[in-house]
Amino acid sequence: MPAFPVDIIPVVILSIAPGIFWLWYFYKRNTLEPEPKALVAQVFFFGMICLAPAALIEQPFRPYPFVQTVIVAPIVEELIKFLLVYLWIARRTDFNEPMDGIVYASAAALGFASAENALYIASAYLFPQIALDIHDPAYGLQWVWKIYLVRAFLTVPGHAVWSAMWGYAIGWARFVDPARTRPLIVKGVLISIVLHAFFNFLVNDYPIGAAGMLFLVPLMWKMLDDRIRRAIEQSPFRKNVDE
Repeated sequence: MPAFPVDIIPVVILSIAPGIFWLWYFYKRNTLEPEPKALVAQVFFFGMICLAPAALIEQPFRPYPFVQTVIVAPIVEELIKFLLVYLWIARRTDFNEPMDGIVYASAAALGFASAENALYIASAYLFPQIALDIHDPAYGLQWVWKIYLVRAFLTVPGHAVWSAMWGYAIGWARFVDPARTRPLIVKGVLISIVLHAFFNFLVNDYPIGAAGMLFLVPLMWKMLDDRIRRAIEQSPFRKNVDE
């Protein structure tokens, strides 16, 4: 029986690090009434667990990569993250301003992305040991550094940006426009799925996709910044500060 590859432990830790960094970034964007850190951490953790049911649902579509990555994955993953936040967090007393939807959505999404990142990175790192019987850590790292960079700066924060679309919708529907709750939330979920699908399409179409990323990534962040600004403007805590 082969020995457990203990060198995989720091690789897994490093693969989760981008998710922790981006979680801190999104948490700090809520400048008026920060959420309980323990609750945000719990949402992050359960977001990681959401990878398991998503993977099971997507498994039958693995033989069809385009369908799986561009159609099935965006729908399944965004809906699972959405249900986690909507069913567990959205009615809690801690959820008390529009910006909270973005914070908790990004926490769930970053947990999911971190678990996914750890799976991809660990698999790539262990591939030479399993398939080629090469146990040199330096050789294993040659397989992972490009994947790590792309996912750390694009895919991991991308999950947070996509999910922030429906997170914003949940917060806006609850505190600003409750009469339009259903259409607002449906629109938010659809936007997140479309952005997710477009990203997956581009990331699998190199080098043309790289050019598309130059348009898509700034667009996504602009959409996010606009929603953060509007959510903060509608915060009751901002009104208290102004008074």
